[in-house]
Amino acid sequence: TESQRLTRGRAGERRLQRNVSRDPWRGGGINFGPRVDWRPREGQLLQWQAYLQQNETDNRGRFAIEPLEGTPPSVLQSESATRGRTRLGRTQLQWSDRRDSGLRWELKGLAEWSAGESAGRSDALAGTAVPLVRLQSAWNRNARASAGARLRAPWAEGHQAVLGLDGEVRTRREQRDLVENGRALRTDSVGQPFGAELRRLVLFAQDDWTVSDALSLTLGWRQE
Repeated sequence: TESQRLTRGRAGERRLQRNVSRDPWRGGGINFGPRVDWRPREGQLLQWQAYLQQNETDNRGRFAIEPLEGTPPSVLQSESATRGRTRLGRTQLQWSDRRDSGLRWELKGLAEWSAGESAGRSDALAGTAVPLVRLQSAWNRNARASAGARLRAPWAEGHQAVLGLDGEVRTRREQRDLVENGRALRTDSVGQPFGAELRRLVLFAQDDWTVSDALSLTLGWRQE
């Protein structure tokens, strides 16, 4: 892309420059998502589903400034290159059993894992500032497991009671590193690992009331 930019400095100085940039992006991935449904008898369903994914990217950038009028900027030319990869795997199992009386059980479970890495370099090649070479890298790991149960039972005309339980555990680990002109930077978010864990439990009970074909109400209690 090519463009022109006109600005004015604090002292009212007029600055005109031409910007030229080139940002080719290359990437690709593969996805695989099998699914199996099994009905052992009328009203019962066992469903298994999985999902696998992997993506890779390769980004390159080049940026140049041509001063046309006024004081030139501190950086006139820069180049960058970044490569990354992400992976994800998930498996899910769900069971439902519906009886002639209207009673219905639902059970479900899920496990998921994902990871990502990236590494890049950027160079300030020309200008009035000190040349800058920046190296950056990052990685992350995530995991999640959850399970739940539902019991649905009609108890009066137009009313259905629902009891439910959900539980979930999530973990995340990550780190981001940055090196400028051979010197490693270290802050609260750069240069050191980070980790977090979330545990969640939900209980609920509710009444689904079908008042008419045009109106339905849900009343209940939820503890999380």
